[in-house]
Amino acid sequence: MIPLYVAQLGMVLAVFVMLLLSAAVMVYSERKVAAFIQQRYGPYLVGPKGMLQPIADVVKLIFKESLRPVAADKVIFLPAGVAGDDTSGHIDDVGRFVAPGKVVLAREDDPNDENYAPLQAAHEFLVGERDARGRRLEVIPLPMPSPRFFDGQRLPASYANFLIVNGRVLVPTFNDPKDRVALGLLAELFPDREDVGVHCLDLVLGLGSIHCSTHHEPLAE
Repeated sequence: MIPLYVAQLGMVLAVFVMLLLSAAVMVYSERKVAAFIQQRYGPYLVGPKGMLQPIADVVKLIFKESLRPVAADKVIFLPAGVAGDDTSGHIDDVGRFVAPGKVVLAREDDPNDENYAPLQAAHEFLVGERDARGRRLEVIPLPMPSPRFFDGQRLPASYANFLIVNGRVLVPTFNDPKDRVALGLLAELFPDREDVGVHCLDLVLGLGSIHCSTHHEPLAE
């Protein structure tokens, strides 16, 4: 009969060998993926040890490739989203095209607010960008409402989450003094559409407002 300590030692060695094999397979797989992407998209995606650079770089290029069939000539990626957003930075809380070459971009004026730095970075990035036709973008600041919280969680309240529909622009409002400022600005930018404010303090509890709520609707039967 094999002593108990020998059996236990054997089990430990077996687990150790399995871990080593798993690590080897993971490294091999990652290098295989890196080699594939390097061949497909270019060597600048791969680091000095053959490992992938931050996955965002890969996603950007794959996303650009996927837009080729719909004739999109340029994709602009902003550096960050707004606080409280659970989607890793959906654009409809940050900035929106309102006309060719013209973008409204959320702006936070309070340096102590957590949205201040990322929105400033987005502004600095966009003012140096051009659209697909080479026009320098006109960046129009859109104020952010005062911070909104629920149960200690920051909510992604943003006037940029407006929705353009037939003859109207539905603008989220948050019972905030800046509601009027946002409504007035968007009314100027869409002179041929009626500007309609929609109270969204309840809707934003779901971490989105008007524009977010129109996505991924199930098919009614």
